[in-house]
Amino acid sequence: MFIEDKEAYIHYNSTPFEPINLALECDNLEGLKYLQKNGTKINTVFTDIPFNSAKKDGQYSYSDSKETSEYIKHLRERFNIVRDIMTTDAVLFLKINHVNLYEVGGLMDEIFGRDNRISIIIWHKGAGNLRTRFVKDVHEYILVYAKNRNKAKRFARVPNSDIDLTFFESEIVNVKGENKQMYYRWRKADNTQSKYSKKHDFKYLTQDGIAIYPNADKSAFQEREKMSESEVKKTGIAYSFRFSHKRIYQEEINNNIKIDEAGHLYIKEYVKEEKVLDNYIRGKGMTYKTSSNFLKNILGEDAHFTYATPKPLVKYLLKLSDVKNGTILDIYAGSSTLGISVLEMNNELKTNNQFILLQNNENEIFDNVMYRVLKRSTKGYTAKNGKLIKGLTGKIKILRYKDEEE
Repeated sequence: MFIEDKEAYIHYNSTPFEPINLALECDNLEGLKYLQKNGTKINTVFTDIPFNSAKKDGQYSYSDSKETSEYIKHLRERFNIVRDIMTTDAVLFLKINHVNLYEVGGLMDEIFGRDNRISIIIWHKGAGNLRTRFVKDVHEYILVYAKNRNKAKRFARVPNSDIDLTFFESEIVNVKGENKQMYYRWRKADNTQSKYSKKHDFKYLTQDGIAIYPNADKSAFQEREKMSESEVKKTGIAYSFRFSHKRIYQEEINNNIKIDEAGHLYIKEYVKEEKVLDNYIRGKGMTYKTSSNFLKNILGEDAHFTYATPKPLVKYLLKLSDVKNGTILDIYAGSSTLGISVLEMNNELKTNNQFILLQNNENEIFDNVMYRVLKRSTKGYTAKNGKLIKGLTGKIKILRYKDEEE
């Protein structure tokens, strides 16, 4: 049974309209059964599971070395319940290293269904061991699953910050009533021969009556007119446009085409401010060193918790799932990175999400790490450099598991 620790209730800077977050001190299997019994529904799951690597994480470590079969059984019991309490459109982000990547991936395929595996994201975690005998281990992995891929929301787009604008031109464009500086380049409209398409192989006549042919080659076009698509692909003249006739016409109407002296067609292509996430993440602050420094700032030098997931990584993933008024779960909450990330995002993005954290008190990790981080993050604290860090708004209820026989 769970008993609320009313003396530990955290509510600094909170408002009456905020959701009540939950931190459960328990074996996470008991916590999941409690949530399941109470009909709790989860919109997004992020969790950093024990890696089963026998590697101790400073003073506050998990029992992190089991036989593989025992380890998989441990996870299966828990993630079967996780899947059950997820909403139909919910997604799971599960962080793992290489040691049991295949075994854990196979288990998640079993529980969620292979068709519901969205991606395996590679995360660049930092420099790695320079003295290794083999290769530096600089990556970990995030397995991404949907409860039902067909029902899951499209992921939010991410800022397109990795484009070198050196060779782009710019102009002021009115976008939805707002004048914005937009960067663009002229993209050649011809396809490569390997991507030949018969339906994109046509003569285009501009509004000024200028005839344009793929690869600016009229005679080759006339030869292809007599051939089937398969016959054209066997020749050395398999040229077509990248775009449909309708698209080229629309771009011409918008003054977004030009023709060079040789007769090649170009279309103006604007740089998109947002892009679809690819399956490799490397970004500022997304390293274990960042999270280690954060914990030392908030807890002091006794923050012996080396491998906490960095907040920027968690927030990046949560933004993808685009939950604004839901419940987000971490079943191996550790130093409560997920909880702090949710509170920060509620403050920054004006979302109204609730978090639920499950964590046992092995080596006093709940009381001496997780609870202290949550309390100081909401109350405010003084960093190592003397800077006063303002507290986050949030209400956090602490529940502790007690065996009914006790």
